[in-house]
Amino acid sequence: MTPASSSTPDTAWILAAQDGDLGAFDALMTQYQDRVLRFLWRRLGNGPDAEDVGQMVFIKAYRNLHRLDPSRPFGPWIFTLARRECISFLRKKRWLDLTVWVRQSPRPDDSLSRKEGHNGIWDLARNELKPDPFTALWLSVEGECPIREIADTLGKSESAIKVMLHRARNQLTTVLTENGYTPHHDFQPEWDVFHHETRL
Repeated sequence: MTPASSSTPDTAWILAAQDGDLGAFDALMTQYQDRVLRFLWRRLGNGPDAEDVGQMVFIKAYRNLHRLDPSRPFGPWIFTLARRECISFLRKKRWLDLTVWVRQSPRPDDSLSRKEGHNGIWDLARNELKPDPFTALWLSVEGECPIREIADTLGKSESAIKVMLHRARNQLTTVLTENGYTPHHDFQPEWDVFHHETRL
């Protein structure tokens, strides 16, 4: 199957894929996969992470293809998905990575090991946050659970979980700073961006 000559480059593939033609979706993926992976690699700076996020991008593209207007180009849509997945990935991974949060020690030889620092962050979270916010934050960061699963686990609405996570991150950011943790020099917390980002 090939796109009709009267169509835009992507339209025929999109229409066919929306009708359940997996070969058409494979054609779209083949056309954009390398560009999406290069974009992700530039944003994440890590090949394996870029491949993992890229896989999720195309899974979500397939699941949400019915929402795309076939008259619109596929490229901007898939790169919007890729950007959103980057934000989601960085929210979960960069925030508790000790290349981001570094414990300031009084002596150069008194720095915490990566494992000790990681555990210390969660000890602070457990002590400072109420049980539900702590559980929600742990499931989001360590469990890599989507909002829907966290909502089901805690018996709350998805909107309530989003607000809970937003507040928990802000509260723990303050606590970390007060306890000698500082963000890495090139890290800028983006909780408001994460909170307001529209998820598919």
